[in-house]
Amino acid sequence: FVSDIAVKPGTAGNIVDAVVGWRAGSNCNGFFQSSNGGQTFAPVAVGGAINDKDLGRVTIAWSANGAKAYALVQSASMFNHATTEQGGTILQGVYAANGNFAGPWNKIAEWRNLQNSGSALKVDSKGYRPGVQAWYNQAIAVDPADADHVYVLLEEVYESHDAGLSGSLRRSAWTMWAVASSRVLSNATSTASERSTPMTAAAP
Repeated sequence: FVSDIAVKPGTAGNIVDAVVGWRAGSNCNGFFQSSNGGQTFAPVAVGGAINDKDLGRVTIAWSANGAKAYALVQSASMFNHATTEQGGTILQGVYAANGNFAGPWNKIAEWRNLQNSGSALKVDSKGYRPGVQAWYNQAIAVDPADADHVYVLLEEVYESHDAGLSGSLRRSAWTMWAVASSRVLSNATSTASERSTPMTAAAP
């Protein structure tokens, strides 16, 4: 199950990154890269904070200048053994890497950070924490004009203007999944001629 695929900008379409991410875990799950435009792929040994032995569904995104990669990772083990202590979340984390799909990847958020960022899924939301639906309800997008401006979409939308540094990934003014995903992802896939125009958000 290929959960996502992304072409690295600035490589003339030659570098294509992909993730096999079956939600419950699989021996096939992992990061893969092609250097010939997707004709063939090879496994990528992932470094840093991502636990590549616990990959469920994964969504990836490159910044428009190819300087940063982002990954939103669901945990296979948490999916298979969800606990009330974790509020039912199955989110392994949100990660960022500088220019290299292999990493090293830095964790910029997990469900606790997101819960404390103004989320409606608070401590008293029994059985519901950010990432509780991460096995299917996930997307990530980067502002074409700013590699550090990233949107993370789970049950709610979170936003950072500094690549998630210092716990800055906060719940965004975007609150509707359908509206946010259609508008944000549409902007994030702008053509190169449009990349000088910053992203704008409609009123929620």
